[in-house]
Amino acid sequence: MNKEPAPFKFGQLPGLFDFADRDEERAQLIRNFSNNINTMLISPRRWGKSSLVKRVAEEMAIQRPEIKICQIDMYQVRSELDFYEILASSVVKAAASKWDEVSDYAKNFLTRLVPKITLSPEPTQELSFGFNLDEVQKRPSEILDLAERICEAKDIRMVICLDEFQNISLFPDQMAFQKMLRSHWQKHQKVSYCLYGSKRQMLTEFFTKANWPFYRFGEILFLQKIKTPHWVEFICRRFQETGKSITEIQAERIALTMENHPYFVQEMSQNVWFRTSEICNDETIDLAIDTILTQYNILYRPMVERLSNPQLYYLKALCDNVQKLSSKDTIQKYQLGTSANVLKIRKALEYQEVIDTMEGYPQFVDPTFRMWLQQKFFVR
Repeated sequence: MNKEPAPFKFGQLPGLFDFADRDEERAQLIRNFSNNINTMLISPRRWGKSSLVKRVAEEMAIQRPEIKICQIDMYQVRSELDFYEILASSVVKAAASKWDEVSDYAKNFLTRLVPKITLSPEPTQELSFGFNLDEVQKRPSEILDLAERICEAKDIRMVICLDEFQNISLFPDQMAFQKMLRSHWQKHQKVSYCLYGSKRQMLTEFFTKANWPFYRFGEILFLQKIKTPHWVEFICRRFQETGKSITEIQAERIALTMENHPYFVQEMSQNVWFRTSEICNDETIDLAIDTILTQYNILYRPMVERLSNPQLYYLKALCDNVQKLSSKDTIQKYQLGTSANVLKIRKALEYQEVIDTMEGYPQFVDPTFRMWLQQKFFVR
């Protein structure tokens, strides 16, 4: 039995030593945060956006403590009222150095809105505000400009990081709400914003369409996959640090098998690590791959049941590494109908987040789903 804690992290935010590379992106975010530059962070889901921002926030707390980092997870935000409440409570918590300052901040800076302040009984003392939506909608600037007014009064700066920002699309009139946010936030001098989330296609529209409110709101940072050499160094080092060994060739195999996808490379590395007593061998990696694919059966079988036959045929062509998906031969061989239907299929699969078009070519969002289709589903 392994006595050491697992050295690979997936499905949770990593610690300081759980990062493989991202040096360039970290440096860029630190520059932007330090220089009051708004940043829009875009990548497919599970590529490590939240982890990257958390890491930068930890570094900023040491390097630039005068800049307060306010991290907000909008995963459960489904309405304007949810947004106002989480924004106000998070800003106050980020600005206040002591808990007894919270009520003072609320009284001094929310002068026309009187929030109901709730502190959880847990030791972490979670803070939440409650507002009346009608009152907030009459004077939204009370909350939307709250951070700026606090920073001006306290002579500090703040970066507000909004994860799952695309959830504002769930609001009744999202375009009007976006326009209102932009009209307030673009005037701020003491506060900058980092906007990101898990819906790459939607956020790309938010930030790159000229007729959308957040067009050119700041610098767009497209997160890239971590390159293979960085993964090889990271995997070998983490094995070594826990008294085990793996060759560079084996580490490379793990990275390439999972197509350098941060989440899945970490997941497979951990599975291999658990099955290695001292020295990794190729059979251990084979077993880890088969175990992962078997575990994902329960997830992938319902997925394929929801797909139409043309969508499955399209995925079969991707699994076969077909490059010209709209060619006459491909359409005939894989029963895709017409070239117009190929485009329709691609867009439907993108909407379902099964594939994502990167560098002009559709790719599987989940590399293990591709392997499962090849090894467990598309087999005769």
